[in-house]
Amino acid sequence: MSDATSWLKKINWKSFLLAGLAANAAKTVAVILVGKNPLMNGPLLLPEASQAVQMIVGLTIWIIAGQGLYGLIYVIFFHPVKVWNRFWKAMVGALAMAYLAIVDMPYFPATTWEQSLRMLFVFFVFTIVMVYLYKAPPEESAAGQEPAGAMAG
Repeated sequence: MSDATSWLKKINWKSFLLAGLAANAAKTVAVILVGKNPLMNGPLLLPEASQAVQMIVGLTIWIIAGQGLYGLIYVIFFHPVKVWNRFWKAMVGALAMAYLAIVDMPYFPATTWEQSLRMLFVFFVFTIVMVYLYKAPPEESAAGQEPAGAMAG
């Protein structure tokens, strides 16, 4: 595999999918707790469509953004950092993701300090779940050594 795609090997995809699903569910609850509708992108993008289509589009965008964008941001940029404890990984990750969300989610504008703190809370919930649930793949064995549990021939 080329250097450009070698980072793909460093992701535990099963753990990423499960942690991302749990983190997205927690983020959904957090968004509802702060009084927002997590599916609002559907009506914003398709105001003339039926309510069912709007909700399907909103749910699709919510899952893609949570799982695909924010989950990968955590796994690629924050999980590998060894000098931060779990709290700091979650806090710095939440700050970065909240900033991105302010830019890419028009229905959740953070124009006041209170709204900004709500956004930070939502992404702290998401990131702390990722911090605790995502497990990186085991490190590859050192060159020339047999992996633990390998049978001698």
